[in-house]
Amino acid sequence: VIYEHYFMNYFDDIKLIAGKHLAGCQVHVKSAFPHFYTVEYIHAGRMYWRVDGGTRVVLDRPAVFWHRPGVLYEYGPADTAGWDHYYLVLRGARARRLVGNGFSMLSRDGYVFAAQPAIIREMFLQLIAMANQPAPAMRAEAVLLLERILHSTAFAPDAGVAGGCARKIMELAGRMRLAPFAEYRLDALAREMHVCIGHFRRLFRRHFGRSFYDYLLSCRMQEAAAWLVTEGLAVKEAADRAGCADQAQFSKVFKKQIGLSPKQYRQAVLTEKAASKIQP
Repeated sequence: VIYEHYFMNYFDDIKLIAGKHLAGCQVHVKSAFPHFYTVEYIHAGRMYWRVDGGTRVVLDRPAVFWHRPGVLYEYGPADTAGWDHYYLVLRGARARRLVGNGFSMLSRDGYVFAAQPAIIREMFLQLIAMANQPAPAMRAEAVLLLERILHSTAFAPDAGVAGGCARKIMELAGRMRLAPFAEYRLDALAREMHVCIGHFRRLFRRHFGRSFYDYLLSCRMQEAAAWLVTEGLAVKEAADRAGCADQAQFSKVFKKQIGLSPKQYRQAVLTEKAASKIQP
């Protein structure tokens, strides 16, 4: 009973307050938001953007942006057509970690361009549908989607990464997320970018804040997590499919990347799904 109670409440530290899709958005905003966090997305169109009185920029391609308390945000349409706007309003300790220690670490400018716009858009649509349920209960699913958005959102290229390499690294990261268990050889990848292996490692870490192998391992464990829930694989089956003969080692790596052991993770998600079916 204690075990079930723990996992029943594992995702209680986040609440989806609201969510909406606004096509052709024309709103002008100049405000700080003291009591909640948001994760938002421009899929098409053009909008101006400024944080805490800094430099005003125009976002003219798909980008994820966010709000956190105590920061002044200014944005609105950059032309008469407006922009295709998706937003989610969040509260709770996990929302604070997700935005404050997650998205906000990607860029001090408050936005990052999206490497996979179609996928990001679909995840926002799913989250908006969850937020607008009469009694949102699918917190586990929402957390997974929000973390996938964070995971799938690449850093904006900076001056330390040449444009061509930045584009190729973003494309590589997309391939790794879509096919994490494919073979990725550092020597071949470095040759694709016309750099040595050492320089490739430095570029990748500078762009994503983590090593190439750690990023790949994260992609693989995210995929394994989906197997456990959507396909109902046993832990041993997931370990075998991942190419890990040692189930204990697989569980150790999984817990380091996901935060729970494989069994705990599946129990948490399935318990949350069961709870969402209980009508008050």
